[in-house]
Amino acid sequence: MKTKKYWFYLLIVLIFSSCATSKVVDKNKSSKTKYKIEKISEKSKFLVTDIKYPQFDDYAFLNNIIKNSVENYYSSFKMYAESDWEELYKIRIQADSKAELPPFEYKVSFELSETNKYISVLFRTFVYDGGNHGSTNLLSYNFDKSKNKLVNITQSTGLSYKQLSQYCNKELVDRFLAEKNQGMQKSEIIEWVNEGTFPTPDNYEIFMLHENFVVVYFEEYTVAPYVYGEQSVKVPFNTSGQGTRPSSP
Repeated sequence: MKTKKYWFYLLIVLIFSSCATSKVVDKNKSSKTKYKIEKISEKSKFLVTDIKYPQFDDYAFLNNIIKNSVENYYSSFKMYAESDWEELYKIRIQADSKAELPPFEYKVSFELSETNKYISVLFRTFVYDGGNHGSTNLLSYNFDKSKNKLVNITQSTGLSYKQLSQYCNKELVDRFLAEKNQGMQKSEIIEWVNEGTFPTPDNYEIFMLHENFVVVYFEEYTVAPYVYGEQSVKVPFNTSGQGTRPSSP
């Protein structure tokens, strides 16, 4: 079993039904646009689910992308959860008749930021499927309100991937070198960070926009071993979108 294997079956999944759903008006002052929170909550012997995602009052295009993404990813995972749980349970019983296996977990939470031009939504999906520990996957959507479309980090900030790479690389190397209790050599730190911050679009897909800066997120194992966890770097940029080179932190 692999935690991420559900990603490969996304296109064959039907939107699920009969899930508990509730709507709540958000009071977060950082969001100028009103939205409701859709919730999916399920519990069985093999799976505990707790999902929350936003639906905005005036942006149907963004709503459809978010809804389809969150629900399809979950449906794909759920398709195999019961059989995978049963398989793992049998293995544990054979090894130890008193062995107990907790249910798998699938939890989705989100964060929002909004500027005059953009809405940013960051999702954290925690998945536990019987291993030593769970894993958290990140996904973000950055939406241009006036143009009614999604944008990438270079389009929205004017920064190049090279500029982003240089800034994030220095920030992370300095940060990790200051944490002397993790036991990594300087060469190991530099190797991890160099790979995770290389100036390619794939390394800068997860971000949130603010008025004067963008926060770039790096998943577990991306720029450092698991013990360091998720990392983020706040990168300033020119709000005119001209892409001034950020100064070093």
